[in-house]
Amino acid sequence: MRRAAPVLVAATAVVGLASCGVVDDLAAGGGAPDALPVADAPLELDSLPYVVGNTLHADGREVDLGGRVTQFVVGPRGVYADTYEGTVFTDLETVTPLDVDVSLSPLVLGPEGETLALVDFSSRVASAAVYDLESGDLLNASTRGMGDPVTDDLGDLYEETWARPLGFTADAVVVEPATGPALYLPLDGGAATEVPAEDLTESWADSTIVDGLLPSAGQGYDSFDVDPATLPPVLVRRHGELSPDRTAALVDAENHSWRPIDVASGTALDVDLPDGADRFVVATWTDEHTVVGGAALGRGSSARLRGQQRLVSCVLEPGGRCTDLGRTVSGLASWPGRPSTWG
Repeated sequence: MRRAAPVLVAATAVVGLASCGVVDDLAAGGGAPDALPVADAPLELDSLPYVVGNTLHADGREVDLGGRVTQFVVGPRGVYADTYEGTVFTDLETVTPLDVDVSLSPLVLGPEGETLALVDFSSRVASAAVYDLESGDLLNASTRGMGDPVTDDLGDLYEETWARPLGFTADAVVVEPATGPALYLPLDGGAATEVPAEDLTESWADSTIVDGLLPSAGQGYDSFDVDPATLPPVLVRRHGELSPDRTAALVDAENHSWRPIDVASGTALDVDLPDGADRFVVATWTDEHTVVGGAALGRGSSARLRGQQRLVSCVLEPGGRCTDLGRTVSGLASWPGRPSTWG
């Protein structure tokens, strides 16, 4: 498990308020922080930020986060990023190391972008936790399903399983623990409870599908996380990303091919990337059927976007079109809420 001393130790004008939520099961050995830092003022950005290597690019500013970034999310009062050197927070002026380890788990924003779920591996027993990103307060945390420190080799357990937040419902975070069934972790501080069998659907890809999950801010639905019975044949056993309203999808989004389809019929949508581009990396969804991302020409057999990406906004519906946003970024750019494209 990666944990190195942060290379940046910068003071920052942030506030971290004490938690007002009820914390579940922390006596079992978990140690999620009582608060995350937030900036004094709201973060106001005119353009979508992105990361290349160590560097966060935001509205013309470049912020060195101290290590190669593996994932990051943008909250209302700052950016939270995991790097090869540790997890950090930035208000775009300074960078602050955080006492959490999310190297084995995604950072997951709530539907409105104002809450953050994670699994923290910094203590002997991992903790699932959820935070309010306006105040920084810890809303709830639990070590349930994260193994027994007496009988389990927790290091091996965490390496061999994938404990992570699966997403949010209207009033809880759904957590895939290291052992046992999926859990609801209530946003009101209540105890974690098992997701009932009637809320679960089996997936051919051996992933947990939970009914009622809402897409994270700026995200669609991974086809592996959707009941196969609701998908057209072209998406069954194929990877892709569905729009937030599930009316459209990009098939094979994992290797950046451009194949927009109508979910109801399974037929191709007549939406073309500009200038003959045939590769596309999803950056964010701006509404229920509009996706923004980087477009480029494929080269040889590789799906890697070399050189530059041209940012475009595409309406994925019959008669929809892609609009060039007039912005070019590195082909290695990674976007909020999405793992680093090239590692």
